[in-house]
Order: sequence, then structure tokens, then C-alpha cells
Amino acid sequence: MSAPGLARRLLAVGFTAGRRAEAGRIRFASLAAAAAALSLALAAVAAIGLAQSARLDRAGAGVPVLADTEAPRSDTLLMSPAFDDLRDGRQFQVFYLEPLGPGAPLPPGLDRWPEPGQVYLSPRLAEKGADEGIAERYGEFAGLIDPDSLADPGEQLAYVRSDTALDAERASAMHVTGFATGGDPAHARGVHWLAVEHDFSVGGLVAIALAMLLLPAVLLTVVAVRTGAELRDRREHLVTVLGGGRRSRFLISLGESALPAATGAALAAVAIGAASLTEFHVPYTGFVIAHGDLLSGWWLLAACPAAAGAAVLLASALLGARATGRRSTRPRPAWRPRVLLAWAALCPVFLFVGAVVPRFFAHTPGYPLSNLVGVVGVVVTLPAAVAVATAWCARRIERFGRRRGRPALLVVGRRIAAHPRAVARQITGVATGAVLLCLTLAYQGAFSQQAVEAERYLDRYGYRVAQVGANGTATEAQTADFLDALSGKVDVVSVEAPIGPEAASVEIAGECRDLEALGLPCPAPGAATELSGAVADDRLAHWLDESWYGDATVTVANASPSAVFAAADQETMLLVFDPGGGDVPVAEVKSAGKAFTMGVIVSAPGGRSLSAGVPLRDQSRWAGLFGAAGLVLLAGVAAVGGAGEFIRHSRALSPLAAVTGGFAVFRGMAGLAVWTPLLVAAVGGFAVGVWVTRPMTAMSLNLVTPELVLVCGGLVLVVGALMWWWAAAAMVAEASRWRPGRGD
Repeated sequence: MSAPGLARRLLAVGFTAGRRAEAGRIRFASLAAAAAALSLALAAVAAIGLAQSARLDRAGAGVPVLADTEAPRSDTLLMSPAFDDLRDGRQFQVFYLEPLGPGAPLPPGLDRWPEPGQVYLSPRLAEKGADEGIAERYGEFAGLIDPDSLADPGEQLAYVRSDTALDAERASAMHVTGFATGGDPAHARGVHWLAVEHDFSVGGLVAIALAMLLLPAVLLTVVAVRTGAELRDRREHLVTVLGGGRRSRFLISLGESALPAATGAALAAVAIGAASLTEFHVPYTGFVIAHGDLLSGWWLLAACPAAAGAAVLLASALLGARATGRRSTRPRPAWRPRVLLAWAALCPVFLFVGAVVPRFFAHTPGYPLSNLVGVVGVVVTLPAAVAVATAWCARRIERFGRRRGRPALLVVGRRIAAHPRAVARQITGVATGAVLLCLTLAYQGAFSQQAVEAERYLDRYGYRVAQVGANGTATEAQTADFLDALSGKVDVVSVEAPIGPEAASVEIAGECRDLEALGLPCPAPGAATELSGAVADDRLAHWLDESWYGDATVTVANASPSAVFAAADQETMLLVFDPGGGDVPVAEVKSAGKAFTMGVIVSAPGGRSLSAGVPLRDQSRWAGLFGAAGLVLLAGVAAVGGAGEFIRHSRALSPLAAVTGGFAVFRGMAGLAVWTPLLVAAVGGFAVGVWVTRPMTAMSLNLVTPELVLVCGGLVLVVGALMWWWAAAAMVAEASRWRPGRGD
């Protein structure tokens, strides 16, 4: 037979074998799953680059071209930015517009000028702010910004054409003659710079995807190649005996893996194509990839399933041929319990160092250092601790099964006691993944101390008092209109004081009704009196303490807050209180702020830094998403390995059906061998991860939430339950075919 003919025959032999239901088809399924996982992991990495490239192109088109002179010109747009946020704290930009002539450039996303007093909103801002009256907050709602001009469909942005002239002398005001194409998207004056700055860098996202998606997918591929390979090894041994070499075994393995690899890659290709053809909402993160962003690099996405399928084929052929070719008589390394015991004994020591010792070094450099030492030590010693614990538990399970006459416990316990490394590897991979996920989220939240304090403040005190300042200048008439819009809804006083902890005096002015509502004296009109003793109203007293004015001299004046607010020489603000003592209606206060040229800034005294932690919270969802997907893949690695090892001994264990009188013993054995290790890994891994990161999460934004732990742990157990059922079904099918005396 010619060489090409022989190659075709060997490929056909492998292809035919791959279509048979060997080992309960677990080998076929695991290879297909590996190809699909590898395809999706590669596509995720590619999609990050494609989506970010498209976002930066659109964001670059929003960079303004500034005029050479600030003198009014007919082709100039006066544009002044302000910041605002919704109830969830996510900050966004509001651009106030004033075209200075008919040639003024339209900002990106508008096809006509709004009338004075009108506002355009991005679709996401209009949707998320609907229950807060965002459409009426800045003026009359005129329409939506073209989503194709936004950095991404989830961007929150507003354009407002004020009905009064903008302050051209304001530091942030810009005289714009056009908008650049291909400008720097991170330019501090760009329309979209805030959206770009609030998201992960491409490098960070790619690193997380490689560590949490691609690496577990590669591990799944390696395990899948050797899963259920007993009959494949027999075929290749026969080929070797008949004179076949490495090339022959390679071709058989290639043919056998072709169908499952192609099936997994094809399924992944369908999923990738479906995600590319529409606006893709990334689960859990709230991020939306615009329609067409992924299609721009269709060739790169199309190459991902092809590359993944080829990688699975090569891994199956190369690893299979290499495994079959081994004929070494060198003994394997002996099980050395003393060394493992020493390493395992250090694990609880490092747990103590990482979780408890930092308390003795609070507010010193020793706090993070001791926690870091403990965390690194736990990660290094955890595999040894798992191996020792596995062997110890196996012996107890075996003894318990012998005493109670439970064959499933007896057989599984003895097998694990004889080969603890395999089960230890199952547990270690998932447990270490859970610990690393907790560490990633804990370190992500460690940079948000101010935001945590703000969140705790709002949880405890809410908006019982809110301070209001105008964006830009404020006239007495504008302030009066603002107060008229809130008449009967809130109590308002003005506060005039210098900013900073050295403030020596504070002057509170208001009408008698509002002053008396706060327990303050009401002097004669135009007069002022110094307050003696403590402030009676706890809301006002709390605001004074939180704003550095607790020891300052408080002077109370009977004057119009609007006049004081507009004419004060020092730093001044308005304090707003709910007449019933509850939370201030912040949305209504902000809506009334359209009386001013550029709206108002509303904040609680201890909650000013809340918006600083929102990007960190949103970014952590990427780590949570990729971490959960990675844990599922690691659980798949462990479950496939456990199920494959269990099925490999199915013929030898088949007589148990005759001894025990049924197949229930195999379901129990499959549960103990496949699902129980994953249960232990999920519970133990997250327990260790949560415990060892407590010093970090106690002092920062806690992103290791119970909901995330329950979801990730539940996904691991679902994967384990699926493989439990599959292994049990394969074992029962094998046992049902067993007959005495056949030499099995």
C-alpha cells in the first residue's frame, strides 16, 4: 500500500473509532468541550482588543479642536463640562453648549442644535435615570444622542443647551471649532474621556482572560486528551506490535479526535458568530459591545475556533503517541508522607499569619506585609494540605464503609487511600482557583478606601442632610427660582464658611421658619447672633462635625438664603433638610437645579467619595465573570479527570452489581469519586479565600460578596453533578453488559 493510502486508512481507523460510544462517550464530550472552551477563550481575548479598538476610534472622534483665540467667532462652540451621577454613584458628564454663530460645530451624536433649555441624553442614561426624572433634570427633553457616536452603547452622556449665556471665563470652558478624527481618546477635554478612563485597560483585561480563561481551557484540553483513553491505548499498542511507528499512532489519534474537536469548534463558532452579529451584552458586567465592533475583525474571530480545533487535534495526537511510546521501567517517585506532612502543617500557620496577625499591626506597614506573607504561604502550602487531608479522610471513609457494610464507601475509600494524588489534584485545582479569585477581587477593592467610607456613611445616615452648590456662578434670581421649585418640600439654609479644617467661624442664614425647624434662634431681620452651646438638631450637628466645622463659632442670621448664596465673598453653599426628618429628595433637588445656568452639585457630607469606588466596583465584575468561568473550567477539568478515572476501572468493578444486588452502588461510588471532591474544593477553597482576605476586605470595598461566592460555588457543583450522572450512567451501562466467565 502506498504511503498516502496507508495514511488515509489509518485516519479512517481513528475516525471510525472516535464515533464509537467508548467510555460512555465521555472522551468524545470532553474533547469537544475542550475545543469549545479553547475557542471561546481565544475569542474572548480577541474580542477585548477589537472592542477596545473600536471604542477608542469613536472616543477619538469626540476630542475638541480648540480655537486659537477666545474671542467670539461665528464658527465657534462654547462648551463647558460638568459632572453628575445617579443614585448608584456612577459619574457621568454633562456638556453645556452655546453656539456662538451659525458655523459652530455640532458635538458628536447630534444632527441638529437643541433649542435653548433643551437636553439630549444618551440612551443608557435615559434608561437608567428614568425613575429619577433624568429627562427633566436639565431642561426639556429633546431626544437621544446617536448611539453610533458614543464610545459604547452603555455610555452615559448629556448635552444641554442652557437658556442663559455660559460663562466664557470659567476655567473648564472651551471654545471649540471642530472635533478631531483620530484624536487622543483619553484627552481630559474630550467628550468621551470619562467613559474611557472608567474602564479596564486592555492589558489588564487580557491578563485576566489569559489567567482565568485560557489557562483553564488548556488544562481541560490536556486532561480531556487522556480521559477514557484505555481502548485508544489498546489500539495504539496493537499498531505498535504490528510494526507501526510514531507516525502511524499519530495518524490514528488524529483521526479519532477529528470529529469531537470539529464539533466543539463548530459549536463555539456558532456562539461567536451570534455574539458578533448583534449588540452583545456581556453577562454580569453591564458592558455592551456595539454592533459591528466584532465584525470588524471577523477574520481574527474566525481563526479562533480553527486554531482551537487544531490545538486539540495536535494535543490528542502528540500526547497520545508520547504516552503510548513510554516503555520506561524507572519507578515513579515514592509517596513521601513526611515531606508532605511538613508542608501541610505550615498551611494553617500561614492562614493564621494572613488572617489574624495583621490585626496586631493596624495602621502600620506591617498590616499589608503580614497579610501578603500569609496569602503567599497559603497558596504554596495548600496542595500539600489537601493531599494529606485527602489521604486521612480516605482511610476514615474506608473504615466507616467496612463497619457499616457500605461497599461504595469501602471501595472508593480504599482506592483514594491507595492513590491520593489523583483526588488531591482534583481538589487542589478548584480550591486554588477559588482562593485566587478571592485574592483578585480583594486586591481590586483595596484601592477604594474613601469610597468604602462614603458607602458606609450613606448606609448609616443616608441623605438626612444634603449640601448643594451651583456649577459655576449663581445669581440671586436663579437661587430664588431654585428655592421656589422646592418650596414646601425641604427646609433650606445657606452656610458661608471657608473650606478646610482651620475654619474658625460658620454663618448660617435662613428664614425664621427654616431656622426654627433646625432648632436655631431667629434674630431680627438683617441681624445675626452667635450660637452658644451645642446645636440642637442632630442633622445639623452631624454635618458640622463631618465638614470640619465642629469646633467653629456658629453665627445665625435672619436673611434670605438666595441673597447670601449669590452675594457671598467666601465659600458658600445651601443645606437642604427634609421637613419630616427623613432623606432629602435628591432627584427633585437636582431637577430644581436647572434654574441655574449649569445645574447643581448635590452631596451628603460623608458620601462625597462614593463615585470614586463605582468604577472599581464595575471593573471587579470583569474579574468576577472571568473568575467564575475559569472556576467552571477548572471544575470541568477535575470532574472529567475524576469521571474518566472512575470509568477506566468500570470493568473491574462490574461484578459488584452481582454482589450487591443492583446498580445503586455505582451511583454512590460515582458521587463519592466525582462530585464530593468538587464539593470539598468549592467549600474549602472559598472558606480559605474569604478568611485569608478578611484583613483586606475589612479596610476596603468588599468585592468578595456572598452572592458571588454562592454563584461560583453553585456552578462548580452543577458541573460536578453533571459529571456524576454521566459517570454513573456509563458505569451502569458497562456493568449491565458484564457476564461471569468472560475474562473481564
